[in-house]
Amino acid sequence: MKQMKAKSKFWHRILVGAACWWLVQFVLPVKAGSQTMGLPHLQNYPPEVYAAHNQNWASVQDRRGVMYFGNSYGVLEYDGVSWRLIKVGSKRIARSLAMDAKGRIFVGGYGELGYLKPDERGQMKYVSLAAEMDEKYRNFTDVWQIITTPTGVYFVVSQYIFRWDGSKMHTTRAETAFQSAHFIHNQLLVFQRDKPLQQLVSDALRPKQSGAAPALERTVAVLPLDKPAMLIVTRDQGLFRYDGNDAPQPFPTEVQGLLAEGQVFSAIALSNGRYAFGTMLRDVVITDAKGRL
Repeated sequence: MKQMKAKSKFWHRILVGAACWWLVQFVLPVKAGSQTMGLPHLQNYPPEVYAAHNQNWASVQDRRGVMYFGNSYGVLEYDGVSWRLIKVGSKRIARSLAMDAKGRIFVGGYGELGYLKPDERGQMKYVSLAAEMDEKYRNFTDVWQIITTPTGVYFVVSQYIFRWDGSKMHTTRAETAFQSAHFIHNQLLVFQRDKPLQQLVSDALRPKQSGAAPALERTVAVLPLDKPAMLIVTRDQGLFRYDGNDAPQPFPTEVQGLLAEGQVFSAIALSNGRYAFGTMLRDVVITDAKGRL
């Protein structure tokens, strides 16, 4: 009798063990997979992998599909297999990147601006344009924005806006301090501290609204609405609709609380007609053209 009970306990343990093995091998992976089904595959690359600084400021993809990242140590190049660091002058940091209509990638750093060009081996190297400007304008700091347009490439810093037309560097000096510039509807809009909205025409600043209108601060994006209207996105003051003539008007939406709490850092118009707002303290907020989730 004791022998039969011992055999029963033995087979009970075997069955329990087999059931646990089957659960771990088949049921749990399927359940975990169902939670991520339909989500895009994400792969993270720590600094140990790309062998550079942990801060990346900008990104752009060239016509071949090669990725470039503005890193605190220079420009990172990634072809899908290997990483390579391109040094940017003696200042190292690369704050901004942009590609023009010809496929050339321009770079902005601290007291440095230029572009990438293949060397005799076909590897990209940095070519500085700082020597192309008057020496008295070379005391600039960070190039936070690069804007490519049909009339040239604009490099935006707090003291100046530089325009490279392909052979000569043109300079526009700030009245106070440039905060941002945006090319939309074939015009370059400029935001300065304590100044109403302006437009840059032939390297000269022209007012786009009356001096009595309040200045917009920390503008992070200007996005197209129904033409000629545009959506002005600010970090702290909210969203504004601008028709091109009168002063920008507040654009109330159901997400204005989320955006204010999250502090908008970036915004883009999506290909499906919606808008995506990246925040520093919350998630990405996606709305339609009327500001509805």
